[in-house]
Amino acid sequence: MQAKRIPHNLKNNFLRTRVSFLGKKIYNLNIGQKICYGYVLSLSIAVVGIVGGIVIGDYHQKFAQQQRDDAYYEINLLHRLQTALLQTRTTQLQIIPLLTHKQELLHQQYADFSQDSAEVKRLWSELNLHITSKNYQQQVNIEGIPFFLKTYSSVIKRYISQVEELINKNPVNLNLNSEEIEIRQEVWVEFSSSQLALKYDVIDDQLNHVISASYEDEKRANAALINAEKIRFRIVVSSILLSVILAAVVASYTSRILTEPILAVTDVARRTTEELKFNRLAPVTTGDEVGVLATSLNSLIQRLSQYTHELELARQNLESRVDERTQELSQALEGV
Repeated sequence: MQAKRIPHNLKNNFLRTRVSFLGKKIYNLNIGQKICYGYVLSLSIAVVGIVGGIVIGDYHQKFAQQQRDDAYYEINLLHRLQTALLQTRTTQLQIIPLLTHKQELLHQQYADFSQDSAEVKRLWSELNLHITSKNYQQQVNIEGIPFFLKTYSSVIKRYISQVEELINKNPVNLNLNSEEIEIRQEVWVEFSSSQLALKYDVIDDQLNHVISASYEDEKRANAALINAEKIRFRIVVSSILLSVILAAVVASYTSRILTEPILAVTDVARRTTEELKFNRLAPVTTGDEVGVLATSLNSLIQRLSQYTHELELARQNLESRVDERTQELSQALEGV
């Protein structure tokens, strides 16, 4: 369905009605109210404009600041994950020599692996939450964290699971002979060089690439923040200037509303006094004190005009009677 278009003449009538209504409102205000409302309106425009500019500028700066903070958090999280992955792998490798030389330290080594692997799982989960956050999805990221997590998530789980399985199958036993220790050691060495362990080692290399890309994101975020700060400054300055200009326009309009009627009344009074002509009336454009003054002046001018007219008629009547009397005297003297 097509929307009905409002006729142009109806729009003009509506605008004229609104302007007429506003004009009537202004007409009924006294001088004190006009000054007060003009001052309040000018101040409100200035305050709203400045505050609005600051709010808009802060919004852009806050968004850029959030991007930079997210980049810092992401890099820190990736470094902690890298450290936890390396620590877990190192702890697992240190189990092999302890099987031969220091069986009594195996229990602590197993506990350390359990703690390190738990940290890996926690950081891996935290990184997953980070890439599903609203802030991350709204940003343009080139580091490839989602692909990295998807690719190596199963490797992490399988590696930790198999090490834990080996730990459970090979508990600490101080009474093992050298042959049994050697068998256990071969099992651990075989696992350490397995395809799964090698894939686990590759994770560190891939994570280095991800971290390098994250540093690029950080550089872009810093550049965006600097640019946002410049934009914020321009917005605030522009809003201040625009607010001052609008406030000056409103103040000028208020001043014109107040001074124009006064100047019109003053001009009529001056011309009437100088020219002694009473055919000019002051325009009554407001309902305030100036309007009352204009009405009173017009009433005075009309009375003076009427009085002057009456004097003129009396003068003409007197002159006519004097002429008639002069003629009568002239005729009387001629008859003597």
